[in-house]
Amino acid sequence: MARNFNSARRLYPDVEIPIAFVGLRPGEKLREELVGRGRAARALRVEKIQRVQLACLPQLAFLTQAISELERLAIAGKSREVIELLGEAVPTFQPGTGEYRDGNEFW
Repeated sequence: MARNFNSARRLYPDVEIPIAFVGLRPGEKLREELVGRGRAARALRVEKIQRVQLACLPQLAFLTQAISELERLAIAGKSREVIELLGEAVPTFQPGTGEYRDGNEFW
């Protein structure tokens, strides 16, 4: 790839610009994961183009009820219950760590 890049700019690989293989640097990956957990890639009509969407879409009635309940719990200041319900309603939700306003810890 480096040779192609240099040639396209009319530079001579290994003459004007040396190419060195240095290996992976910390944090570098050989491949990228473009489709996360709980998601699926679906082919489109255009070649090599895909749409990423949830593997399993929740029912609208369930989401509507969960949102209403989340709102009620949030207004009541019930942080722990909000976090737990979010975990049920959004399978990929991962709560952070810290403290609630009332001093109780959450995971």
